[in-house]
Amino acid sequence: EELPLLLRDFSYAPQNAAIASRIGLAYYLQTDLQNAHRYLQKAVELGPTVADYSVYLALILEKLERFEEALAEVRRGLSHSPEHPELLALQ
Repeated sequence: EELPLLLRDFSYAPQNAAIASRIGLAYYLQTDLQNAHRYLQKAVELGPTVADYSVYLALILEKLERFEEALAEVRRGLSHSPEHPELLALQ
């Protein structure tokens, strides 16, 4: 299982947005939306210009029925990557 290894890695590199994102996605695959949100929010904070993190976070927020926040995240992501196709599809 990948999640324990990712959590270990993140404990050594807590400023690594890519690891935070992978943890969030792993939690999402386990349908643990709260922890998915927590780590994807961290990924966005650590890597605010990485559009894929905004996509992932917006999708989690949508699953959590937090639609206004999801739309705000899409708009924030588009401010950094105005041509990102997945963000454009989510608006």
